[in-house]
Amino acid sequence: MTVFVFRGRHLLLPTLLVLSLALHLLAIMWLDPRPAPRLAATGPLTVTLADPGASTSLPAVAPPVRMPAAPPAPAAPSAPPTPPAPLPQDLPATAEPPFSPPTAAPPAASDRAALPQQDTSPPQRPSQYRTASHDSVRIDYCVNGVNGGDARLAWETDGSSYRLELDGILGEIVSEGGLDDAGMSPRRTSEQWGAGRATTVFDRARGQIVDGVTGRSAQLLPGSQDAASVLLQLASIGQADPDQLRSRLAFWVGGVTGARVVYFETAGQESLDTRIGTLETVRLVRLADDGAPQLEVWLAPAKAWLPVQLRLSGPDGAVRTQTVCAISAAQTN
Repeated sequence: MTVFVFRGRHLLLPTLLVLSLALHLLAIMWLDPRPAPRLAATGPLTVTLADPGASTSLPAVAPPVRMPAAPPAPAAPSAPPTPPAPLPQDLPATAEPPFSPPTAAPPAASDRAALPQQDTSPPQRPSQYRTASHDSVRIDYCVNGVNGGDARLAWETDGSSYRLELDGILGEIVSEGGLDDAGMSPRRTSEQWGAGRATTVFDRARGQIVDGVTGRSAQLLPGSQDAASVLLQLASIGQADPDQLRSRLAFWVGGVTGARVVYFETAGQESLDTRIGTLETVRLVRLADDGAPQLEVWLAPAKAWLPVQLRLSGPDGAVRTQTVCAISAAQTN
């Protein structure tokens, strides 16, 4: 019995010592303020993972702030597409100057605008006139007025093609072409131009009249004429049906300076004294345009309506007239 009690006391003392130490440690931990923060520091680490308050601290973290600050900044300058964006806005401004001059360019392109009439069809096309061809003939003229001299008209035809040479107050003109339903159909015209000559081409395959000075083209219409062939065209119209001469006649005439509408009006009948006798004639007047000299033509019905007299009146008042001296059959080659 005594031994048991001794052993129980012997074991109780160590236990009490352990408990005493534990209580002292707990007291020290409770009283010392430093351990508490450590426990709180370790505690929040575990708690922040589960505590929703930690999510509120995440937005305050610097990484999201760094991303727009450093990386995007170099990306923006390195992206030259943004400069091109202003460029299109500048282009309309810079594009307007090129566009406004072109609008002013058509007037500046008056090289082509110098032929506005060339793109305008005559109100009455020559193809509407009935015509009758002439046999080969030569007309010699006497020239009155400045310088005087002689003039001639030589017409050669085989019934399908022709060659017309005119030398007088209208200059030196050689017209070559064919005959069709519209009458005279020039293909090539050579005129005196300055010290040389220029050629106008009536390109019927392409439907163009190309003048021999600038190389510009105008529309080729049925019945188009040149400055020489229009005289024989008038004679052919009178020979086919004189009543056609009672109204204003319109012709599309091409030459070295382009093509334009030329009008003739009947100015009445006149008796004309010539070296081959007195001829009853019908006088036609070419209406002056653009300050061009006025041309008058006398057709003689008794001479197959051939032009027996021409008169050219200039803006300066100078007048030159060529009147028939002789009519003979032309010698064809």
